[in-house]
Amino acid sequence: MIKRLKIFLMFCVICQNFCIAQTIEPESLFGKWKIRDWLFFEKFSETKQEHKVRLKEFSECLKNKVIIDSEGIKIQGNNKCNFSPCNYAFSKHPQYLEKKIIQDNDFTRKEQGSEMIDSNIVGRKFVDYLDKKYTKPTLLLLDAGCTQSYGDFTMKICIVSKNKIGLFMGEELMILERIPCKK
Repeated sequence: MIKRLKIFLMFCVICQNFCIAQTIEPESLFGKWKIRDWLFFEKFSETKQEHKVRLKEFSECLKNKVIIDSEGIKIQGNNKCNFSPCNYAFSKHPQYLEKKIIQDNDFTRKEQGSEMIDSNIVGRKFVDYLDKKYTKPTLLLLDAGCTQSYGDFTMKICIVSKNKIGLFMGEELMILERIPCKK
């Protein structure tokens, strides 16, 4: 009986992980999103004036909306976020990546999400930036296919739910919440 229960539980875990990737189709992310937060993981050496300008850009950025559609990802209106539009139809041939969430160590604390680029893990702290209440054992990413300006890394959409995602660009993370459609 215990052996059957173990087999059943393993089957459920496997099916759950398979179903997670199957439940979020790229098209379900289409729509308008508000920018809830914009995080930078690089260290800045800036003057007080430069810091003031960056904080002003930050507050202006949070007023912008992001549009995700069949043509890619772009900012609606005045782009105060210095966001490079992603003009790539990632929904035609979606590439999902599943990263195991681990407790933070020196590597994940130092890399701040960049550990996902070369491995199949992501640190708990990075996931907490997206959503402190996230409890799944893995984080599902969708490769947006747009190369970022600082290397061969492509933008990743970190999927928390159909209504909350993150756009990870290697050294920065935009956390987005869906704007409900008006009926």
